[in-house]
Amino acid sequence: MKQLPKSKEEILECARQAIVEASAGDTNAWFEINRWVYSRLQLDERRKKPDKRGLSNKQHGLCWHCKKPLNDIKSTDIHRIDRGQWYIEGNVVLVHKKCHQELNRLERLPRW
Repeated sequence: MKQLPKSKEEILECARQAIVEASAGDTNAWFEINRWVYSRLQLDERRKKPDKRGLSNKQHGLCWHCKKPLNDIKSTDIHRIDRGQWYIEGNVVLVHKKCHQELNRLERLPRW
C-alpha cells in the first residue's frame, strides 16, 4: 500500500513527478499536461458557490460591509471572510462590487 503524503509540499512534489513521468522528457507534453492539471485544479475551486439571493435574504438586503441596500443582485459579489476557507456557509457574505474591491485592498495592506 502506498503511503500518503504528509505535507502540502509532498503532495505538490508527487504531482510534479507524475507530470514529469507522463511527459517522458517531451517539453511540449510536459507543458500541455502541466497546464491541463493547473486548469482542472482551478475548476475544482469553482464548485457551486452559495446563492446570492439566499445571502441577500439572510443579510436583510444589506451589504455586509457598508450596510447599505443591495439594490441590484447582479452588482454584488460573494466575499469570503476568511480567504483560507472555501465558500461555505458562515464564511461568505454578500457585498457591493465596490465594497469587495475595498475589502480586498484592505486585506493586502501590511498588518502592523
